[in-house]
Amino acid sequence: MHQDENSIAIIGMSGRFPGAGDDLDAFWQNLANGVESVRRFSKEELLEMGIDEHLIDNPRFVAADAILDDVDRFDAPFFDFSPREAQLLDPQHRLFLESSWHALEHAGYVPNKVPGRVGVYAGSALSAYMFRNLKSNPGFIESVGTFKTMLANDKDFLATRVSYKFGFKGASLNVNTLCSSSAAAIAMACDSLVNYQNDVALAGGVSLQLTRNEAYFYQEGNIGAADGHCRAFDEKASGTVSGSGLGVVILKRLEDALADDDNILAVIRGWAINNDGADKSSYTAPSVDGQAEVITEALEMADIDAGDVSYVEAHGTGTQLGDPIEIAGLTQAYRRFTDKNQYCAIGSVKTNIGHLVTAGGVASLIKTVLAMQNKTIPQSLNFDKPNPKIDFAHSPFTVASRTQPWLVEEQKPRIAGLSSFGIGGTNVHLVIEEAPQRAEQAPAPEAESGPYILPVSAKSPWSLEQNAQRLAQQLKVQPHNLQAVAHTLQTARASFDYRHVVVAQSTEDAIAKLSGEALDEVFFAQAKNNSLDNVFMFSGQGSQYSGALQGLYGRMQAYTEAVDACLAVPGLPQQVRGLLFGESGIDPVLANETRYAQPLLFIYEYAMSKQLMALGCKPAALIGHSLGEFVAACIAEVMSLEDALQLVIARGDIMHQAAPGAMLSVAMSEQALKARLSPALSIAAVNGPNLCVVSGPEEEVELLEAQLQAEQVQSTRLQTEKAFHSVMMEPLLAQFQARCEAITYQPPIYPLISNVSGELLSEIDAHYWVRHLREPVQFAAGMDTVAQEFRPLLIEVGPGEALAKMARMNMAPGTSCIACYPVARRAEHGWAQFNQAIARLWLAGVEPRWSCLYTNQPQRVTLPGYAFERHSYWVDERPGGLAAAQPDVIVPPQSALNGQTLPGPLAAMTLKIDLQDGADNDAILDILQTAQAQISALHQNNSDAEIGLTCVSTEPDQLPQPSLGDNPRQFVNASFVPATEPLHLSLVKSWQKALGIREIGIHDDFFELGGHSLIAAALANDLINEFGVEIPLVELLEHPTVAKLAELIERHQWLNQADSESSDDSYEEERI
Repeated sequence: MHQDENSIAIIGMSGRFPGAGDDLDAFWQNLANGVESVRRFSKEELLEMGIDEHLIDNPRFVAADAILDDVDRFDAPFFDFSPREAQLLDPQHRLFLESSWHALEHAGYVPNKVPGRVGVYAGSALSAYMFRNLKSNPGFIESVGTFKTMLANDKDFLATRVSYKFGFKGASLNVNTLCSSSAAAIAMACDSLVNYQNDVALAGGVSLQLTRNEAYFYQEGNIGAADGHCRAFDEKASGTVSGSGLGVVILKRLEDALADDDNILAVIRGWAINNDGADKSSYTAPSVDGQAEVITEALEMADIDAGDVSYVEAHGTGTQLGDPIEIAGLTQAYRRFTDKNQYCAIGSVKTNIGHLVTAGGVASLIKTVLAMQNKTIPQSLNFDKPNPKIDFAHSPFTVASRTQPWLVEEQKPRIAGLSSFGIGGTNVHLVIEEAPQRAEQAPAPEAESGPYILPVSAKSPWSLEQNAQRLAQQLKVQPHNLQAVAHTLQTARASFDYRHVVVAQSTEDAIAKLSGEALDEVFFAQAKNNSLDNVFMFSGQGSQYSGALQGLYGRMQAYTEAVDACLAVPGLPQQVRGLLFGESGIDPVLANETRYAQPLLFIYEYAMSKQLMALGCKPAALIGHSLGEFVAACIAEVMSLEDALQLVIARGDIMHQAAPGAMLSVAMSEQALKARLSPALSIAAVNGPNLCVVSGPEEEVELLEAQLQAEQVQSTRLQTEKAFHSVMMEPLLAQFQARCEAITYQPPIYPLISNVSGELLSEIDAHYWVRHLREPVQFAAGMDTVAQEFRPLLIEVGPGEALAKMARMNMAPGTSCIACYPVARRAEHGWAQFNQAIARLWLAGVEPRWSCLYTNQPQRVTLPGYAFERHSYWVDERPGGLAAAQPDVIVPPQSALNGQTLPGPLAAMTLKIDLQDGADNDAILDILQTAQAQISALHQNNSDAEIGLTCVSTEPDQLPQPSLGDNPRQFVNASFVPATEPLHLSLVKSWQKALGIREIGIHDDFFELGGHSLIAAALANDLINEFGVEIPLVELLEHPTVAKLAELIERHQWLNQADSESSDDSYEEERI
């Protein structure tokens, strides 16, 4: 295929179409199976809609429409709308937001984190919701304001709302040319990419027909079909059928899409836009020349011979005027390239789903892309015999009257044309080519074999469960390379608070765990928005073992590079190298000798911490236990790697020279234990309120152990050969100090917590390390400092989980604590354990740099989109209510009728009188009763004539209001406490009105309820009107609950009163 600089890749798409909802697979099945998704309404249904029976019985009344279900439903909290804002928002905008999110997920990008400049080009239909539903409820508009109503419903804000909600900074334009709106939006988006205005573009359109499902009267020559069927190019064609739907495509320069290994669905090779001008019979009529010119221009831009185009997705409205003109225009354009006849199939999606108007072009594009992917041309419905005004036999075209394989010559791509023409004369033509063959990715190398981390998240528990279940279902019916699935979930899906992650070895394993059939290595959590502080904990001697690097070295770049850097440090014993990799010639028992154990453990912990940091898990603080503090100091850049490791090697050699000793862990407090120690014994570590370690000569430790056993105090021998942190270390201190003084130390770049004091260290010198060797490890005190200074997420970096267990004893219940390698001495499970640790870190709110887990980046694959938890947000239309038609007769005050007459015999009459404020209601009723009697007297047999009165109150609170509905208190952390005090009750009422939520507690957070600064500004105005206090917006936002706001109001009222009294006193003093 041609890969020139003007080609645009389609890398993602989504839509909602009649009969298929938001499932593009279902949409394709309907197309391929010839399903006409036009609904025909029964008389009972029409009556229930409120349509007059006389209209229904009219033979020209056509009760057909291609409708979308559940257009009232929307996931408002997902997009940070309050229920009241969602009720106000045009459903076209709501659905377009959801489809935009799905399209970007389909493209393999986190929607609000797309790299580069992202532009939005979109068109929507006129807001029937505003003109019919909202305007018939003036009380609702009055309560929110006309400006907000306009912002939420006007066409001008469709594209820019997407840009705002998703954080896009490219061009954002609303495109409206009626029927060709979405096609024009796509063409303009392509222009912006070619001109490098944008790096990625989102384009599409939406049209919802909300006018009682758009049943209509057939009139010959108009666009509506006589029988409710769109019969494009057929002799019986009489027009089209209206439809509701929307579509979104994600576009990118082809060269960039190929470089980024995007999943390319199809390629737009050429595009053109023009207008008919005045060269036609009327403003609304089509033009042969205008259409021929736009088609020719698009083909020339694509540098494609029309003879290679094998399918055209036509505008195809099925009108007696439009269809012949369209074929004539196509033929005129194609004859510039070819003389071949009837080689190119033609069809129209309008025969399946009706005319989606502003979304018609994008619906045609999505149909064409699906046809290319499935190598099948779907049937154009309702075609029996060609329109006699169309000479198909002498044209390049033939109607695709049946679903058929899309065959092309070998080595040639499938190419299609697509036309979309708008009333008013704006014509668009696109030339589409099937996607280049994507290279199949080789299976993951042995070094990157499973298990894999599959993270799933959502903004609500229901959506979380649905996301997991949908993923499991897709893996059943469409298995993918599991590594690619994991990579897509990790890099192309947003991370939300509710989280579910599985660590799976195979697709079957993943399905079982996602669907709940297996629970091993399945984790759930709710990660709050307020992030935790990562505190790295480095364990001390005793957790090391031979072969610790097996399963990890060579799999991850940062880990491997860190190990290699350590192995290059001069002076590292050869035995340590062998122990690290578990070499057969090295006795594993050597790992317990101090001179080898300490550098062995240092290298493991240093490499693991470097890998965590490469994954994006940066430490907020560091704490070590004995030897572990040397690793912490190295990570904090107190010492260079070479200095730190050589110091550890020297420390191990020096401590190896000590006389044999023993260490005993005792379940007792420091004070109680000290009373039981002989002079030869020392407290070596204080690990918890009731957990200490004793160190000293073997025989003394044995005596203490026997004494504690007699007292039924639990104690455990530690696997060591020396008595660390005891009197037995003192003969070694001078030698160690000399070695420590040969090093230059720097202040720590991360907060570093001391084993000696349990407090934060500002600097370290040689003397500090000498004290560190002799004095007890104050781990419990260090954890107290962690609790006081940080909101910790504790991460044990060394092998095992000894520190994690001790940390839990010192921290508040619920403190998150994760061990990177919890089951030590199981090297064959190292990679699986590390993946479980990363999964748990993600659950806790850490956002890993997932690419660091792979040597070669896997391809992104198509996975199910987010499962929106939709609820109904709707203001019902009030037929015949306050949105009445303009009056036939207006009688001005104190004026004559000036020749006005009534329009013929009357069956009913509505009386409307605009009154001045303060009118006497009783007097009005008396006048109406008199008028009823006088009017009735004018008509024989009509003594029971009625006068209906529609009242519009001058008080906004008395205007009709839509129900608050059952909008829940979602995602509110506080327990519900109802308002009882008058001020609280008044504020709750104001919040209910602004947010559209029925149940609001006095401690509920305004922002968690869906509030934001614009709503807060409106509330600030209410406070002035209701309480006479003017509170700055910043101050209002700092008091986000009813209870706090009430205190603020009372304080302002008191200050206002004090200022008033002070002013009165000053005036009195001046007067005296």
